[in-house]
Parts: sequence; structure tokens; C-alpha cells
Amino acid sequence: MAEFPRHQLSRQHFLNGKRIADSDQVAGAWRTYEFNVSSAVKPGTNVLAVQVWAPTENSLAITFVDWNPAPPDKNMGLWREVYLTTSGAVALRHPAVLSRVDSPGNKAAHLTVTALVKNASDHPVHGTVKGRIENIEFAQPVELAAGESKDVVFTPGQYPQLNLSNPRLWWPAQMGTPNMYELKLSFEVNGEVSDSSHTRFGIREITSEVTEPAPNRAKRLFKINGKNILIRGGGWTPDMMLRQTPERLADEFNYVHDLGLNTVRLEANSKPRNSSRWPTSKASW
Repeated sequence: MAEFPRHQLSRQHFLNGKRIADSDQVAGAWRTYEFNVSSAVKPGTNVLAVQVWAPTENSLAITFVDWNPAPPDKNMGLWREVYLTTSGAVALRHPAVLSRVDSPGNKAAHLTVTALVKNASDHPVHGTVKGRIENIEFAQPVELAAGESKDVVFTPGQYPQLNLSNPRLWWPAQMGTPNMYELKLSFEVNGEVSDSSHTRFGIREITSEVTEPAPNRAKRLFKINGKNILIRGGGWTPDMMLRQTPERLADEFNYVHDLGLNTVRLEANSKPRNSSRWPTSKASW
């Protein structure tokens, strides 16, 4: 698979002279695209060619304002790394954990685990999605038709082991420790691992409610894990040339923390591809 995390206004994609995607498959600057390049990739050196052009005012592109001026080329082209990933017949994508916390006591949490499985082969595949969170294990058989993609869901109702007692909760800055867990998932076929993933996540539940009316409008109260939180933060704009390094990211988070803020409103182009780059010792919302 070739993964294109994000790019600005591209139409044609070629690998070793073979077209792997065109404008019917690629639109907008914010999405992550993944193409099956098994028929085009070869051992040794490979050549990728992408046709790009500058966006116009009507394009689904990165936009700029007076306080964030546009570079001369309007950031056309690739602005995140391109990756080649390998797997067996079935790939595992987009693992996630949704959590519900029994507030206000917070003595229990209920987790829902989800992932997308994609069969890239031309024949049906029978396999098993297996998961592990610390000492908690769970598994589910999955049948995929040729070329089929399917969401696999583990709910706490069907898998009681996903109901946790005395969980280590994730808290934002100034409210506690941003505790993290690790989720390990794999897809196995006949005892062999076709693909696997490792993801870090925090157990938390964010809610909001409308409280007493204010003049000509209502007020909205936000809560995290059953406790009131005052949102203190602002917008976060990236480097004009969309350059990003782990060092700069850590410095910016330290600035946010030292200012006493607990929230970062992300521009879509600010988030790193690899969530492990996010600092957790000084976590914001």
C-alpha cells in the first residue's frame, strides 16, 4: 500500500510509470489516501510521480488569511511524507477506543474498540481480529469477501472484559495526570499474522450541557470525567511552509502548558501523522 497523508491539489499519481490514482479518487488537501500498489511496485528503486498545480479560490485547499499569509506557491504539492506499508492479504487500519466513564465516582469505565479491516486479495478470507489492552484480551472471527472492507467492533456489552474497574483516567493539564494505555490489535489468518497495530489511548469521557440562559443566548458547560472544565485555549496555526518537526511540536506544547491553557484548537494541517509524537507529560485537550 502507498499512503499519502496529505497533499495540496494533485490529480495524477504514477508509480514506475503506471497510474495508481487520478482525480476521481483524490479530492481536497486534508484527507489521507491509501492506494494498493502491489501491481506497480518492484524490488529496489521505485519512482513516484505526482501531477500538481496551484489551487484557486474555489479549490478544496489549504486557505490563508491576513494573519497567516500564503506562500508564493500556495503550498501546492505533497506536504506530508509518502509511505509504503506492507501486510498480508488483510490490512488493519484506524484502530480506536471509545470510552464511557461512570461519573462522578469514576470507579468504572466501559471501552468500545473499533478497527477497519481491508481485504486486498481477489478471494474471500476468513480470519480473527485479536486485541489486547494490558492484561485484557479479546478476539472476534471475521469473514471478508474479495476486496471487502469492514468495521470490526468490540463492545463492552458483548465483551465484559472491556468493563474496567478503577481505571487510570486521562486528565487535561491542571486537572491531573494524562494516563495512557496501549492497544495492540492483529488480524490472523490460519494462525499467521496478516497485519498488526499498536495504539496509545487515554480513558476519558467529554460531555457538555446547556445551563442557565444568558442574555439572548444559553451557556454551554463542558465536563471531563464528570468534572466541570473551563475551556482555556486558542487557535493554533502551523508553519507557513507546513514544515514540522517533533522538536518544534514539543516546544509549542510547552508554551501552551506554561501559559496555563488546557485546550488547543487544531487547524487540520497541524496534527502529526504519528500520534506518538504528541507530548503527554504536558497534555492539553
